[in-house]
Amino acid sequence: CGTPLTSGPTAPQYLNTWNNDLSAILGETVDVPCEGAADNLDVQWIKLDSRYEQETWSRVFGDNTTSVMDNVRGRYQVVTNTSALQVSNITATDLTQYNCLVMNQQQCVSSYTLRLRLHIEIIYRSVGETAVLPCTVADSTDKQPPRWFEWISGEELHNQTVPSVDQNYSLVFSSLMLNHTGLYSCTASIRMQQYVLVVCPKFAPPAVELFSEGEEVTLRCRDWRKGMGHEWFIKSNRTKGRIISVESKSMSRVSKYGNNGTLVISNMSVGDAGEYWCVVMDRYAYQCESTDRTVLVYNKLATEPYAFSDVSAKMCRSLWRFKVSISGLT
Repeated sequence: CGTPLTSGPTAPQYLNTWNNDLSAILGETVDVPCEGAADNLDVQWIKLDSRYEQETWSRVFGDNTTSVMDNVRGRYQVVTNTSALQVSNITATDLTQYNCLVMNQQQCVSSYTLRLRLHIEIIYRSVGETAVLPCTVADSTDKQPPRWFEWISGEELHNQTVPSVDQNYSLVFSSLMLNHTGLYSCTASIRMQQYVLVVCPKFAPPAVELFSEGEEVTLRCRDWRKGMGHEWFIKSNRTKGRIISVESKSMSRVSKYGNNGTLVISNMSVGDAGEYWCVVMDRYAYQCESTDRTVLVYNKLATEPYAFSDVSAKMCRSLWRFKVSISGLT
């Protein structure tokens, strides 16, 4: 069966894309699939040691191929029905390549390789603001410090003032400009962390819309048109004031449609109140062309009829008193 070749340490090779990628977030649990496995065949899992740039493969479960738990950290387990490798509480050193070897009577029948990588984060900022891109894939066992690259040009970012790399190996933009929009990568050994930084002009005045409990809201990116890219960002009660993109894995009720520039939020609740905006970008130059912001406000009166009745009653009483006072003057 053999094992696949890995990307080398230089910038252009790190920019290669993989068809077999599985994205993850540090601390979560994922199942790494094993295609081609069958119930009557044995499976062996091997992984690439992410601490070294040279190719070093080893068995996930050591020499005991029938073990279902990692004998060192207790975080790996083979799923019985699918032969997938379940990785719990993912750390930086788990971000590497995995190879599933399908065996039949000690002979390798097929193999399937997949790279487990960190989920790409999209960050929104305005001109003049500060942005800090942390590098969380570094490990204390790494022989070399992490390195930052700008994806499109392949340029390594070092010995610069803006952006600069701080003592924690974070990439720091002290005062953002439009041309800082781009794709940035932190690499440590064979591990990689990727960001899309979107920098736009200051907001125009937002539109304001009311919503009620349980309804579905559709927002439209008015400046979107075919051939242009766009991203949606949210800053709501639910995100605790943080600006996040709709690509976030935790947003199951939010759907983005790339063919018409809309965002649909289902089963709305109080926590969804906040700011929603669309950023239209040039797909090739990665430059922000416009922003379209909407503030969603929870309509409390629509879900509390008694409160509405009380307000209506007060208005009626006020009007009646006004009518009586006017009639008294005639």
